[in-house]
Amino acid sequence: MDLMAIAGIIQGNPLGVVEIGTGSGGSALFWRDAGAPIVWTIDVQPPIPSLIGEQGIEFIQGDSLFEAEAFRYAAHRHVILDGDHRKKSVLAELYAYAHLVDIGAYLIVCDTHFNGHPIAPEFGQGPWEAVEAFLAERDDFVQDREVEPLFTFNPGGYLRRVK
Repeated sequence: MDLMAIAGIIQGNPLGVVEIGTGSGGSALFWRDAGAPIVWTIDVQPPIPSLIGEQGIEFIQGDSLFEAEAFRYAAHRHVILDGDHRKKSVLAELYAYAHLVDIGAYLIVCDTHFNGHPIAPEFGQGPWEAVEAFLAERDDFVQDREVEPLFTFNPGGYLRRVK
């Protein structure tokens, strides 16, 4: 994951962060420490060590697609998709969370480098292909290659909401 690039986005536009795919919880702590006033992080498995009680972090255990509407009243947020990396799952999350992203904020799709972009050609369709399909049908998001670091795990995955 491009921690410093995403931290720069958060510092430049300090909104809350909805993170799909908590993992061990380290990135949720990082987003908070980078300046996100609140981090909501969702995963089917609880993180180790537990984030329960960490100030500025709310862990939600559950399926990201079933939990998307829980954020409809939470204002001002970026969304980071770093859960299941199969195209079908990523595309479903893109549609489920896109309306939660403020104009000028980011919907960041992690690990678009899979399936030969440039690594793991055997992976099959994943985040890259989901981004392509999503952007082909939408005009409210654009790829923002200017915030993307030179070496990135997320090529073309920084989507800025423009309307």
